[in-house]
Amino acid sequence: MELPKPIEIINEVISEIEGIESLVPDHGERFRGWYLEKIPEENTVLPLGYKDISYKFPVSDFRYKFYMPKVLSFSGGTIYYKNGERKLGVFRFPIDSSGKYITPIPLDPKKLMEMSEETLKELIKDRKVLLFEAYRIPQFGFKFFSLTEEDFLKIKEITDRDFFIGFKQQYENEMVKRVNEVKEKITSVPNFLLILQNVLDLIQKDMDEVAKITDKIIRNEM
Repeated sequence: MELPKPIEIINEVISEIEGIESLVPDHGERFRGWYLEKIPEENTVLPLGYKDISYKFPVSDFRYKFYMPKVLSFSGGTIYYKNGERKLGVFRFPIDSSGKYITPIPLDPKKLMEMSEETLKELIKDRKVLLFEAYRIPQFGFKFFSLTEEDFLKIKEITDRDFFIGFKQQYENEMVKRVNEVKEKITSVPNFLLILQNVLDLIQKDMDEVAKITDKIIRNEM
């Protein structure tokens, strides 16, 4: 049987989901697939702690969520995901007659026309698939002041040097503490992307164990 070719995106730039930030550059490969989204909520006027000055502090919801990477390569091919698919968070990987995971059937009419009738019949018949329900992965986060460089410049202008240095250090320390708490929560759950990669590459073959440790977020299904 001729296997379908990997899905290709022609003349289309794969852009990142707007408003999210990957954790990998700052925190390492263990956090691949995890993103930060800062959702502005409100401005709260509070005493600055310097003389009788108050300041309008912007508050945001710092939300940490898993999204499938834009590109996923494994032994059966390469898949390029659009942002709509990544936001939906449901992914299926067909399993061929030999038990190998393959890329989903391409929807490009030209590619369908190039396939033999035998191949098409094999592809569209009922078959077992690997299901990855990424939308079920827990989200983590916290609400905190989301101070920008512009905010720091304003605070620096209305206070003095010693106060500003201490204020900024205190804010950064508190932010690091909160981010570390989220990182601990992320590393306390299974490494779903690594498990998925190992299953697709046929390194992990015990699907009962995979379903158990991932709470059936990754499982085989008819």
